[in-house]
Amino acid sequence: MKSEFQTDTKRSEEKANRLLLRISVIIGMVGAVTYIFLVFLLVLQPMVIGWRIATIAIAVLHLIIGVALALYLEYKAGYYECPECGTRYVPKVSTFLLSPHMGFRRKLTCPKCGERKYSKKVMTK
Repeated sequence: MKSEFQTDTKRSEEKANRLLLRISVIIGMVGAVTYIFLVFLLVLQPMVIGWRIATIAIAVLHLIIGVALALYLEYKAGYYECPECGTRYVPKVSTFLLSPHMGFRRKLTCPKCGERKYSKKVMTK
């Protein structure tokens, strides 16, 4: 009975984390596409300088908010797994934000073995 409960809990955690990752990708893409659209609008449309400044401000603000929200959701979803020892952990926010990454892999230092390698994102502990 207990193992069945743990399995259900793991499944629901994985499902919730996958949903958070999907939402973060969508928010990041919407922010980037909106930014690109507004920049093209600036290039292609003749505008009064006041409207240009307002459009630039909206584009930059939209991009910053979209990227920040996408990073926050990615941070909250799941764990990172060390490729050497298999430890699953959540890095510090500052480490997460400043680490190089490729997709959902980040170059992190494992808190257990101390290896600094690209750790992959996993959905459950």
